[in-house]
Amino acid sequence: GSSGKEEVRPAANEVAQQRDDRPAPRPYSLYLGSFSTPEQARKALSIHQREDFPAYAVRMDFGDKGVWYRIFMGHFQTREEAEGFVAKHKIQGVEVKETKYAVRLGTFVADEAVQAKKTSLSTLGFFPYTIREADGRVSLYTGAFLRKEDAEKEWQDLKVKGIQAEPVER
Repeated sequence: GSSGKEEVRPAANEVAQQRDDRPAPRPYSLYLGSFSTPEQARKALSIHQREDFPAYAVRMDFGDKGVWYRIFMGHFQTREEAEGFVAKHKIQGVEVKETKYAVRLGTFVADEAVQAKKTSLSTLGFFPYTIREADGRVSLYTGAFLRKEDAEKEWQDLKVKGIQAEPVER
């Protein structure tokens, strides 16, 4: 081995750091309801916004039944954590759902970069939301789906508009 190759190889601690970059799984959400128009969805979002656990909409295309907008709140690691949040905040009429599939558009250090991306996605008819990671960075997502196929469809819709993203387990 030449010394040039050794310089290029990442140090063992760099490789470990890359693995730790994956966000902690948060597959559970609180389902608040469904609406048949984007305007109704936006109104519901404005009613349910919280600083600690923001609400977000998920566009679902049901073919013959049309497009509906599901409203969710939060992103929890366990069903128990989600149920505890509901009990603590006395939130009525919600269901805990396992929405482990989503589309990640990136993880950012600067809030300004995230805000600009959110605004452009909203303009295109998507409903982006963020999750603050343990290290302080912010991951940007669209969708929260029960089925992997639905996340892949959302990903394709983004791709058609030239937006880079990846379907992930959230």
